[in-house]
Amino acid sequence: MQNKKAVAAEYATTALKYTSSATNAEAAMRANKVLFDYHSSRGNSEAALEAYIKYAEADKAYLDEVKTKTLAFQLAEHQSLEQQNKISLLDEQNKLLKVQQQLDQAQAYNSRLLIAVLFCITLGLGTWGWHSWQSQRRLKQLAEFDSLTGLFSRGHFTQVSLSAVEYAKTLNAPISCILLDVDKFKQINDRLGHATGDWALKEVARICKEQVREYEIFGRIGGEEFCLLLPECELKHATDLANAMCQALRGADTSASGHKFELTASFGVTDNARAGYSLDKLMAQADKAMYSAKKQGRNQVQCYSANPSVATTPQEAG
Repeated sequence: MQNKKAVAAEYATTALKYTSSATNAEAAMRANKVLFDYHSSRGNSEAALEAYIKYAEADKAYLDEVKTKTLAFQLAEHQSLEQQNKISLLDEQNKLLKVQQQLDQAQAYNSRLLIAVLFCITLGLGTWGWHSWQSQRRLKQLAEFDSLTGLFSRGHFTQVSLSAVEYAKTLNAPISCILLDVDKFKQINDRLGHATGDWALKEVARICKEQVREYEIFGRIGGEEFCLLLPECELKHATDLANAMCQALRGADTSASGHKFELTASFGVTDNARAGYSLDKLMAQADKAMYSAKKQGRNQVQCYSANPSVATTPQEAG
């Protein structure tokens, strides 16, 4: 046993020659422990104490080294874990950024889609409104104007004329009425065709309208009947105007219709001095005067007379 301890002590001494507690604390600790046991067993207290002191120093150095390594390992492990956490956090932030980017793209797409939908709705409403306005305008045009001649229709003529008569009554101002009927219009239609008849009506409207002032009310009230209401106009001026229209029609060139025929009309004239401020009476008296012109041979102007047996000529009216 002593021989084994001696051999161990010899190895330990050799090891200490090449090892220090600064370079290898564990080896120095173990070697000094062997020497301590060896000297203690031989009763060499001084050498045992020296070996023990060196053993204690090496043990302390070894423990410090172990602690340092353990601390370094734990620190490295902590740093590694922290690094992993940072990487995980960056990954999560990256994912969040990607989600946010996708959300922004979706919002941008939805905004563009909403703008496109609103634009389509606005365009649709605008188009519908425009077509509706156009339709109302056409309906109003059809309701207020005669489609063939472009003059006021009977309904619109009546509406505007009633207002004009009421206004003249308020001002106690003169107002006159002319009613004209195209002569032998049925013969024109039957002999030359309805297309020529339509041309004749449009030509009558055009020629007569050239004589009418802007504020005077002119309308087609029947097939070949036309009526003209003249605010601020006395009977003499109305008669002169009717004569001018009659003469203009008498000289009309009908060759543009494709046929040569006589285009004339019979005129009846009255005013508020005879009919009062009543549109119905004004038109009724003008109608009677017009039929008087028909009986007198057509193509002429007659003023209304209260005595049916007496025809009032334009000169007498003046």
